[in-house]
Amino acid sequence: MDEQAASTRVLGSAIVEWLADEALQDSEPAILYGELCQRLRGGGMPVLRGQVAFRVLHPLYNASTLNWNAERGVVVEHFLNGLPPVTATVVPDV
Repeated sequence: MDEQAASTRVLGSAIVEWLADEALQDSEPAILYGELCQRLRGGGMPVLRGQVAFRVLHPLYNASTLNWNAERGVVVEHFLNGLPPVTATVVPDV
């Protein structure tokens, strides 16, 4: 195994360990997702944008999305059946 592959493997393991630890904390999803994208970019992965969508147990919304790109950071949108999304939060990258 060459040196670059070994360092990529170590960095990837560090990101996985960080993510597993943060997932057990009471972390804000938008901040966690933004930091994950930045860590992947810092590790050499050419991430330009990303999206996570998930259902939520909430009295007003059925689902949420986290959309990230390097210029804007994370944009959180909430969805209710048949209505346009509500953009709730823009979390700039740190």
